[in-house]
Amino acid sequence: MPDDFEEGSFGVFERDQIDALDIPQMDHKLIWPFYDKRNLGFWGIRADFSSTQTKIKIEASPLK
Repeated sequence: MPDDFEEGSFGVFERDQIDALDIPQMDHKLIWPFYDKRNLGFWGIRADFSSTQTKIKIEASPLK
């Protein structure tokens, strides 16, 4: 595991433990719901926080 750093530390968790972790709310809303769909195809999320208006692009290629 990498050393702890200014923003926190790394850890290994079971999926059912993630919802209880103190991680950014946007991770709970954007990342983990798509992770849960990983067996349904490809999912990619791009979030641009460089301005006051957040831009989010979701790319999906579900399996048929």
